[in-house]
Amino acid sequence: MAQHQLRSSWHNGAVSVIRLGIWGCGAMGLYHAKRFSSLPGVSLVSCFDREPAKARELAAAGAIQHPARSLEEFLTDCDAVTCALIDRDHASAAQRVAQAGLALFMEKPLGRTAAETAEVVAQFRPSGMPFVVNFSKRNAPALPFAKAFLAQGRLGQIVSARFSYLQSWMVDPVWGDWRSESRWQWRTSDSLSCHGVLGDLVSHLADAARFLLGPDPAPSIASAKGRRSPVEGNWGGAWDEVLVEGHAGPRLVPVVFEASRRAQGSLDAMTITLEGTDGTLSLDLENHRAEVLWRSRFSQTEEWLPCPTTSSTYEGFVDLLLGKQPAPVPPGATDGHAVQEFLDLAHQKLLESEGSS
Repeated sequence: MAQHQLRSSWHNGAVSVIRLGIWGCGAMGLYHAKRFSSLPGVSLVSCFDREPAKARELAAAGAIQHPARSLEEFLTDCDAVTCALIDRDHASAAQRVAQAGLALFMEKPLGRTAAETAEVVAQFRPSGMPFVVNFSKRNAPALPFAKAFLAQGRLGQIVSARFSYLQSWMVDPVWGDWRSESRWQWRTSDSLSCHGVLGDLVSHLADAARFLLGPDPAPSIASAKGRRSPVEGNWGGAWDEVLVEGHAGPRLVPVVFEASRRAQGSLDAMTITLEGTDGTLSLDLENHRAEVLWRSRFSQTEEWLPCPTTSSTYEGFVDLLLGKQPAPVPPGATDGHAVQEFLDLAHQKLLESEGSS
């Protein structure tokens, strides 16, 4: 289906099958292939990578019809693109997809700077084509349940919030040794990643804070400190641990953001603690994705509350393309840009802290 046909068909809900292409054929590209291939209404028709061998491998492993020989061929083959490139290439890839008039599913973060992401938003806005930024922690049923819990006022007035995301892969090679595996090495490079742990982990925390506490005003940062990855050969030098303190939401709730790749014993632990005048709500998105822990201040009891299932960001993107209204609505380009503004501010505060130490 030609791109202009998809655009008109998408607006009137006439699309039945989406020809989806995967741009970036590493481990995350394979994961995208598995997620999207399981959804009705999607046909994986093409994939593209600057290394042709990777594209051929992904095509074979992901049941993709054929690997494209050039970017131009790839963009012509597809109605929509899912992008699994490294951080450095996100914004430029998004602009190419916008110029081709295609819909886009983009891995977080949206770019490396707010200037980049503002340009992406400006280019996509006129097309009206679906654009989802994959803040994948939104897929945990605990997050929308917690949002509804807060909206019902069951927590009372929120007095503090802590958002933490801890991994251990720089000290425990459970996912492979970062010194020898490229899929981890680039994440430690400040020029290839979005400032290391900021784009990788803090982006999820910032998105969750906006989702739960409200997007306006933008979170403020009072202080930040961190340390960088060790430099080994051509790798290292980006932030691998950070602690950021500030305020978020219309009530200016005091918040703490903590992220590390050196937290021994924490494989992939994202936790959120919301303290209110009526109790405390805790989320553990590694071990309890579909339940939250509620501690009531009045009854002095605690209980795990089950959370109903929710549609994923992948399902939400396909729903948008098929003319359906997803619930919840997945994060879009403006969400990605707002998170990037926060990451820029955090990076600047970290540099100031580093310069004064």
